[in-house]
Amino acid sequence: MKFGIFCMVMAGVLWSTAGALVKYLPWSPLAIACLRSLLAAGLLFFYVRKKNGLRFRLSKTVVAAALCIMATMILYISAVKLTIAANAVLLQYTAPAFIVIYTALYRRTRPRLLEIITCAFIFAGVTLLFLDKIGGGYWLGNLLGLLAGVAFGGLCFINTLEGADPPVATMLGNAGLVLLLPFVFTDPAVAAAGGREWLVIIALGVCQLGGGYLFFCEGISRVPAFTAAVTAALEPVLTPIWVFAAMGEKPGGMSLLGGAVVIAVIMVYNLLRAERDQPGSVLFWPALWVGRLTACALRLAGRRGTTLPGAAARRLCRRLPARLGGAYREGVVVITGTNGKTTTNNLLAAILAAAGKKAAYNAEGANMLNGICTALLRDATWRGRAGSDILLAEVDEGSLPEFCRELTPRLAVVTNFFRDQLDRYGELDATVATVGKALPPETELLLNADDPLAASLAAGREKVFFYGAAALPGGEGEDAAGDGDSGDGDSGSGDSGSGDNGEGDSGSGDSREGRYCPRCGAPLAYERYHYAHLGIYACTACEFRRPAPDAEATRAAAAESGIRFTLAGVEYATALHGSYNLYNALAALAAARRLGVPAEAGRAALREFTPRDGRMERFQVCGGLTLILVKNPAGFNAVLAAATAGAAPLRLLIAINDNAADGRDISWLWDVDFEILARLGPTGDGGPRLRQIVCSGRRSEDMLLRLKYAAVNTEVLRLVPDPAQALAALRRFPAAPGERVCVLPTYTALAPLRALLRAAERAEGGGA
Repeated sequence: MKFGIFCMVMAGVLWSTAGALVKYLPWSPLAIACLRSLLAAGLLFFYVRKKNGLRFRLSKTVVAAALCIMATMILYISAVKLTIAANAVLLQYTAPAFIVIYTALYRRTRPRLLEIITCAFIFAGVTLLFLDKIGGGYWLGNLLGLLAGVAFGGLCFINTLEGADPPVATMLGNAGLVLLLPFVFTDPAVAAAGGREWLVIIALGVCQLGGGYLFFCEGISRVPAFTAAVTAALEPVLTPIWVFAAMGEKPGGMSLLGGAVVIAVIMVYNLLRAERDQPGSVLFWPALWVGRLTACALRLAGRRGTTLPGAAARRLCRRLPARLGGAYREGVVVITGTNGKTTTNNLLAAILAAAGKKAAYNAEGANMLNGICTALLRDATWRGRAGSDILLAEVDEGSLPEFCRELTPRLAVVTNFFRDQLDRYGELDATVATVGKALPPETELLLNADDPLAASLAAGREKVFFYGAAALPGGEGEDAAGDGDSGDGDSGSGDSGSGDNGEGDSGSGDSREGRYCPRCGAPLAYERYHYAHLGIYACTACEFRRPAPDAEATRAAAAESGIRFTLAGVEYATALHGSYNLYNALAALAAARRLGVPAEAGRAALREFTPRDGRMERFQVCGGLTLILVKNPAGFNAVLAAATAGAAPLRLLIAINDNAADGRDISWLWDVDFEILARLGPTGDGGPRLRQIVCSGRRSEDMLLRLKYAAVNTEVLRLVPDPAQALAALRRFPAAPGERVCVLPTYTALAPLRALLRAAERAEGGGA
């Protein structure tokens, strides 16, 4: 890359010396053009011979390009002799306008608006050039310079046609000027030339023209279109500088204005063309700086800014994630699935940190492209370099196809699949198919073996690994030999009967997702299910069954301090609660193993890991409060199971919104087993275990109605739509010894409630 930039810069610098050298020679334009081109042709001969051994076909396209080369050389040298050198080179660089005209005529297509505007401004600049110093032959020189632009544009256009061979055409075009030798022999100035003049003509042929061509040919294939477009402006910018320094020639005011217009317009046009041909090549840098400046401004304003910097940057450059994400030397790991993505991602980042590896990751759970781009911008330097070793990207299932079009992950972790936001994702089988098609064939897969839908992604793949649990902490889950009905059909989910397929239990009572084999459609038989449709299963008609996990948790146990389990003979402990967090820990540990991280780093990270960002995040409010995101039936059921475990009194604040990020359709609330709250018995001292439920958010009334249909005691229910007032109602309620207080918001209710809890924590003296 650096060598390519050097070559392109050298080409521009060498070409820009033509004006001063031609002005110095007292020879006729045709004599100069002849000898300059013959010397350049000799140099190009050896270059072409080295590249392809001079094996080429003399096609009509090559001949036409060679003729354009001859015309360009003659017209340009003549223009330099008759007018200001700056005018001559600028008029030659009007070629893009003529390329547009040739393309429209040849292909019979209408030019784009950008091309029409470019042509208009170029010819406006040319008009200004013609208005300056019309007398003394300048007008004729300007005209010849413009004709050189016509010929140069023809050359560029012809070299885009079938059968074109630019190096060969350039060599033949320069060699063709041998026809001008009579003008060399009849020019008395040539006959009287001394050693200095001959050194100048050699410099013109070998260095200025031939050397410029060689540097250009070597550089153009090594640099992006953006660099080529920028360095192309060196010649018209430097030419008047060299001429003024050597000859004292100074362009007039109109020439300067016209030249500035031409250079600016062509520069902008070339940059826009480069961006169109290679998306991200030009707009990457302004997008990077806009994104980083936006992130800095948000930090100064005390805002977290999880999506806005990425959104602003991607508005300028859609390929920004590809450019930034491709800079990580240890590649990209993607975590996707319905539930557990954020916790798994943050756990994996903590494990890598314990192993001495720095990871960039979207810690707050902003898992669409704008949020991922924001994480990339935070990690990138102002030069666009990665500040970390590896990228961990939690990716929304719907955003995964676009993400994988930009980046190819080395490892993809798939946590599970549950019904979630039907109005956005559609039916679950469509989500599974979308994820399966999006993951590149070369990506390693780490799948949840206990989820038949996730495990089905292994079909047709080679590099696949699995994780799973032999049993859940504290004996959670049920054997299929039991009734298997998780609430005996009264859970309110509408799906609870697990024996209605005629083949025994097909999964937990709160989910239908795992009833049928994803391979053949026959019913699945469960030996044991853990929660929802996760468990130990086998198809009743084909060979599809739970794969043997490469990483399987055994001896799982729950305690007040969290979860303990054994993996590959190593004991682990984490402060996380709930069976679903066992899977999150397993996924992170298994992924770390695939990345070559030692087990001791995993043990240390899990032991010290503190949940945050609404994933069982603790606040010193109401004597100790837990904030847990809820977003779909399976996840909500798992949270309710964890919240109601044990015999502690319970209070809840449930905040339901129906914004775009939450899903407009909230009918999923009727698939949640809220009946578990109605079944809570009294505490040990005879008091009610369920003491208070505050319903808040945009759809608080729907939540209240759902709880009434679940037969929850209406005396404990409160309707407070405003989140701040709802939290105040929760805090005013008299506390009970050992009670458990949980705040359960959907996506868009999470951030406001989190901020309110932080403020309340500071007010109670429990936070910084």
